[in-house]
Amino acid sequence: MSTSGTSQSDLSESGEPLPILMTIGVAGHMSIVRSFRRNLNRKTVAVVLSGQGLEYVRSLDETVLSKVVSFPDYYRENSPVIRELDDQEILDQSREVEAQLGVSSVNPYHYYDRDLRKNGDWNHVIRRHLLNLRFVAKLLVDARYYFVRGENVTHIGCLIQQAAHGLGHRYIRPSNARLPNRLEFGSRILGPNCGMEAAYDRIRSGATDDTTKKAVEQADQWLASFLDNPSQPSWALRNSRTRLHLSKRVYQYAQIGLQRATRPLRQSRDARRFDREARMTGFPGANFVNQMLLPDLRRMLHLRRSIFRRAVSMEGDFVYMPLQYSPEISTLVYGYRYEDQMNLVRTLAAYLPTGCRLLVKDHMSMMGRRPYAFYKELESFYNVQVVSPSVSTFELLNKCRAVATN
Repeated sequence: MSTSGTSQSDLSESGEPLPILMTIGVAGHMSIVRSFRRNLNRKTVAVVLSGQGLEYVRSLDETVLSKVVSFPDYYRENSPVIRELDDQEILDQSREVEAQLGVSSVNPYHYYDRDLRKNGDWNHVIRRHLLNLRFVAKLLVDARYYFVRGENVTHIGCLIQQAAHGLGHRYIRPSNARLPNRLEFGSRILGPNCGMEAAYDRIRSGATDDTTKKAVEQADQWLASFLDNPSQPSWALRNSRTRLHLSKRVYQYAQIGLQRATRPLRQSRDARRFDREARMTGFPGANFVNQMLLPDLRRMLHLRRSIFRRAVSMEGDFVYMPLQYSPEISTLVYGYRYEDQMNLVRTLAAYLPTGCRLLVKDHMSMMGRRPYAFYKELESFYNVQVVSPSVSTFELLNKCRAVATN
């Protein structure tokens, strides 16, 4: 993308190039902001959603920043007023802002936000939804940007993505698409709002534009090499939790410990206080215990249980069901009523033909992340058997009658 020959429509009222709207949340975003200034001659309107984001923005200066829009400041200013509203007022105002943004509901994006997903308090959540909606309206309504560089791992990020196009903003995001009806191949979007189904329809219909042709060629090359030598990708082996790499885990624990110990030196007390007030962080160390320590302990126990060590026969008729990594878009959005994968197992077990078994194999990256009771429930169905994640997927694929996925 180049700014040579910039049109009047790409200039602000003061004659300056229109800025880029972008959320700052991780260290790598700062390099992107500097790159926008260097390569596009555009400053960035930085959106920060957390205390951590505020810390990152402080390392940037006015040569690359147009302004900073801080959700922590917006939260502190507006949450006391919103807390005083009754539930009906909250819902009425939420629907008004939704209509203004062209968003039909806040719910499809609620579960992308880990901080909202962890909270089941109706009173808190509907007030946070209204705060998020108002904040997005402040960013997008009656505003002009060269483009919006998005992310959608937060509720606010998803709302921005959903509302931007209808409000006339050009929207660019990384190539991994989480929401339906938005997909990029490389750096180009196939159509103004082209989704996975539309992209695949173009390929199936024989569309010949360069981007589609390149995507088809790459897919064909990958498939040919895979058929020649079916194997687990290297990244899957690296992320596998079927083996305990002690030295690797000790190194990771040491890194986390160092980060925790030096956090007061890297983050201001004000930033940490906001993240606690807005429930973006829990009790110090809770995430480490829940997301690393407990899964690692459970994994060591699981791998010693007979349910994962016994050999399961692949003779006779069986359907193979690989479980999805969870939580992920494959279950949260595309899984519909089978977001809880146990529901899918229950349905399949009930409708399999007589004499056919369902062999269920967990995702290699999930070992230890599910309680043992989950696997015991799987085995409570007489025609369901749990297969160890270490069993070859390719052998299961070759011998099964069918594959069932979410």
